[in-house]
Amino acid sequence: MCTVFDADKIREIMRPWVGSYLLESTSLTTEVTNRLMNYDPRSSTFHVLHDQLSDVVLVGLNRATAASMRVILDDYKVRKLSLSDIDQIIDAFMGLLFESLIPFSANFIKINEYAMQHESLSALRVLYVKYKESFTCEQYAFLAKMIIKIYPNERVSTWFSGE
Repeated sequence: MCTVFDADKIREIMRPWVGSYLLESTSLTTEVTNRLMNYDPRSSTFHVLHDQLSDVVLVGLNRATAASMRVILDDYKVRKLSLSDIDQIIDAFMGLLFESLIPFSANFIKINEYAMQHESLSALRVLYVKYKESFTCEQYAFLAKMIIKIYPNERVSTWFSGE
């Protein structure tokens, strides 16, 4: 359904987390790209896609690391991936999807619902940046305060520049 996803975008998201060697030696990038490209929001929910992506990434990393979840990064440091790391990777993939959607009310409702049920910085970013008109002034101010309170400044400060 969606054609805006390519393996380079997926690789760019994953490289800092798992390193180039793992990405080039597995089919993980292709599997994630295919899931995103074949996602149809008319026939499935964001929650289902999130779970599918989690399964693909967890199983792929588990196989590639022989269940150790230790990866060699591009600077040759070894990192043991946690479930929190996997969640952040999946959230970045979901952000690609949210960013690609045309801003209209049905997408706002679905992204907002997803943001309420998942801890998703990507969903909040898209809501804040692309759906300002869908909020009252008070709701929008509350959203900004909530984002600033929950997330580190280095992850969100660029959203608020120019305000």
